[in-house]
Amino acid sequence: MKNIMVGFFGVLCLVVGVQAQSDNETLRINAQVDSRFKIEISANAVTFTRTVDPRTAPLIVQNEPPIQILVKATKGFFPFVYLRIQANGDLSDGLGHTIPVGNVTWQATGDGFTQNGQLTGASQRLGAWTVSGESQGTLAFSFQDNANFAPGVYTLVVTLSVSPN
Repeated sequence: MKNIMVGFFGVLCLVVGVQAQSDNETLRINAQVDSRFKIEISANAVTFTRTVDPRTAPLIVQNEPPIQILVKATKGFFPFVYLRIQANGDLSDGLGHTIPVGNVTWQATGDGFTQNGQLTGASQRLGAWTVSGESQGTLAFSFQDNANFAPGVYTLVVTLSVSPN
């Protein structure tokens, strides 16, 4: 019985005498959050229809409801967020007839939006904001008709862009 007790005591001492080993490492986590700029529009086409005598040089409003615009921006260290509009040339019918781009004007509503303007081939400010977040507004176009414009279907591409400059 003495041998059994000594054996048990020896095992017990061995178990109690072992210390747990541990090790620690650190991990660094970096998250890079860049500036973000996005624009969403409710429609990607606008049409005008000549319905009266063009000799009266009527101002024709677009057939569709105003375009809804949503600008989303996380501006970071940039002081402003700008929404710009630019026409890419004159209206053209593809047959050699053109209408000067200045015959198209725009009207905008919403906080930070520039209220009125005339399309040109140069980039123009359509809106400006000093804070990050979302800005909503509307954009509608009008067309200044003229009796000298040849009948046809004329096309023009307009670019809307949002950026910090």
